[in-house]
Amino acid sequence: MRSADLPWITGAFGLIGALIGAGASFGAIYIQSWIQDRRAAVRLAAELALEDYKLRMQAAPPGTPFPPATVFIDYQVKIMKLIERGKLTPETLKDLSLEHDKFFDAIKELKAARTAAGKGPLDD
Repeated sequence: MRSADLPWITGAFGLIGALIGAGASFGAIYIQSWIQDRRAAVRLAAELALEDYKLRMQAAPPGTPFPPATVFIDYQVKIMKLIERGKLTPETLKDLSLEHDKFFDAIKELKAARTAAGKGPLDD
């Protein structure tokens, strides 16, 4: 190797290192913004779900059993995903509602089992 080539080699490796550093920085910023967007979407879904939960509880007759608020949050997150993808249709909404009906059925079964065992809703 000639000593005249050393500055070019050093410069080339410096440029390669700078490109790698820039790429890593860009990748980190992209991932961080994606995570922040996802977190904001989940936060919005949680706010919508809690408002939906409150309205349903106010409108329901006294003593109506309700699933945990997490069921409502899950529903809203899935609705938002469908909207983001442009796939919210009457069919997908119906499928999602049927899926969440299973949560309601499971809660009714758990309540009946706990009542039959003489336990309260919060007893272990």
